Amino acid sequence: MIFKSIAFRDDFQFRLIYRKLLEKIKSKHNSDIIVFVNSKEAIKEYDTLLMKGVIKKIIYFDELKKINLSEKDKILRVSRDIEQKIKFNINRLRMMHRSFGAEYFMGAPNLVSGPNRNFNYYEIINHYNILITKLINKLQLYKVHFFLNPGPTDEIICRSLKIKFKLLFPSRIENYWVWSAGHSFQPSNIKDDFHSLKKKKKFKKVIMNKQYFHDRVWKKKYQTSAEIRLFKRIFDLIKRQVYYFYKPTNNRYYFMSFLKYSFCEYYFYKYLTSKKVSLLKDINQKYIFFPLSTEPENSLHVSSQECFDQLNVLASISRDLPANIFLVIKESIYGLGSRNKEFYKKISQFKNVILVNINEPGLNLIKKSVAVANISGTAGLEAAILGKPVLNFGKNNFYDFVPHVFNVSTSDKLFDKISYITDGKFDSQESKKNGYFLKESIIKNSFDMGTFFNQHTKKFSKKILQILLNNLEK
Repeated sequence: MIFKSIAFRDDFQFRLIYRKLLEKIKSKHNSDIIVFVNSKEAIKEYDTLLMKGVIKKIIYFDELKKINLSEKDKILRVSRDIEQKIKFNINRLRMMHRSFGAEYFMGAPNLVSGPNRNFNYYEIINHYNILITKLINKLQLYKVHFFLNPGPTDEIICRSLKIKFKLLFPSRIENYWVWSAGHSFQPSNIKDDFHSLKKKKKFKKVIMNKQYFHDRVWKKKYQTSAEIRLFKRIFDLIKRQVYYFYKPTNNRYYFMSFLKYSFCEYYFYKYLTSKKVSLLKDINQKYIFFPLSTEPENSLHVSSQECFDQLNVLASISRDLPANIFLVIKESIYGLGSRNKEFYKKISQFKNVILVNINEPGLNLIKKSVAVANISGTAGLEAAILGKPVLNFGKNNFYDFVPHVFNVSTSDKLFDKISYITDGKFDSQESKKNGYFLKESIIKNSFDMGTFFNQHTKKFSKKILQILLNNLEK
């Protein structure tokens, strides 16, 4: 029985709904549940469940600490043994961490920093040695059959130990969600259902006039002036610093670093809404649309590690464009503060690249484009659903089987594929049909979460909890 023994990784954002879900799982399956937490504050959040007998054990993973570096060779030897055991290298795990892998965030030179950035390579490697060893020991000690909501490192361990796992992901269509079999977002039956629906269901034209639900909600915050947002950011920063004064932790950001980030966010928003960048109505050239990803970001540094340098991808596309096609770039609203002047200067140096106003709706840019270039983001999926050709650089996009999604890399001869798309050989009618069946197959494998979404995680009903459990049990 898969739910006989369960491990769960605490999630601050979705903590309330997961706690309620754990209660339902315990009530129905009488599971032995252990909870992994990364902070002492989080322990208190599960004390009630422990006393009620819902969970069996709360296991705290210590913060990284300074160590004696006299045994460097031993640290590296242990780490190599661990890598061979889990069949994954620790440097890739570092890349998935905001502080330990900061050097891999090529487009985020101003990323906020904290005490965790001060640890050297050996200390970080030793931390992973301890963390992975402890994690394996606990999973084996409690004979865990299923891991709910694993972190990226947890996922790698589960794969090596052949433990099944699931985590909750938005499907990127309205407010549909799915239990994904990994951080690369892999709904289980999309491909089979796509082909099945093509045989059974009639095609309907896809009408998409609204952006992805979660993006719409988030961008409402940007309807206030940039000055007001800056003031609120600084006020929140001061409150946070007072909190950290009384409860110090390594998992925090330095005041001056976050202040710099806040002013960069303000400055670059002003720049990307100024006359120095283009508006869609003024772009008369044929173009391929390439939306930038936030850095760091799960979709980039966990799911698409082969493309973590976005400027390299951008340069490859620019190099291989036919002479009559341009590349339109739009910045992510979420990643502004992490950039610097040099980042945008490099983009502006490409003569066939157009940097567009950050407030231009991505959906409009997709519709007017001849194709969309994508690493791993919502724009690629929206384009695929609309029947637009997609140049797919990421290797873990679940819709990469669709015929009008072209799987490419920076080392490919992109010119031939782009020429095929833009020179009238591409069958747009067939791609629109495939886009419709892709959307229907995603919805078939997803569930509507009603009033629950990323920015309002406390709004859910008993019905939503039952839907979550029913789909988890499938």
